[in-house]
Amino acid sequence: MPAFRFRAQAALDVRIRREEAAERALAVAQAALRAAEAATAAAAAAVEEAMARGLAGAGAATGAHELAWHRNWIVRHRQALGGCRRLEQERRAEVHLAREALMRARRERKALDKLKERAWRAYLLGETRAEQRELDLLGAIGHVRKQQAAGGEK
Repeated sequence: MPAFRFRAQAALDVRIRREEAAERALAVAQAALRAAEAATAAAAAAVEEAMARGLAGAGAATGAHELAWHRNWIVRHRQALGGCRRLEQERRAEVHLAREALMRARRERKALDKLKERAWRAYLLGETRAEQRELDLLGAIGHVRKQQAAGGEK
């Protein structure tokens, strides 16, 4: 029999590359999410600090303009925190989509892996049967020769 050759190997190679690309995309999305989480944490800390400074500044403020400035400063920090939270949610959605894409790519690759495994088992079964036929043929030839040799001695 000829050597084993999986006819859909090119498709399997494409699916393996897709799965690897999906793994890389998930890693990039997770890194972006970690960065967004860090930015959100930093913005939340900045809001807390602004609130503390604002309270301290409110007691020492000499005029309405200083109170307004502190209030606006806190509002800017809160707006920045809101932006960071929105970005973090977007990154979470991207991670979710990347994870789904990876699972889909992995399922598609595994389907072809199973097909290749079945083809390999069928090939091995064919090889085993061909080998058994050859052994049976050799045994039959040996038996015929013994019969001929035993018949020739009589």
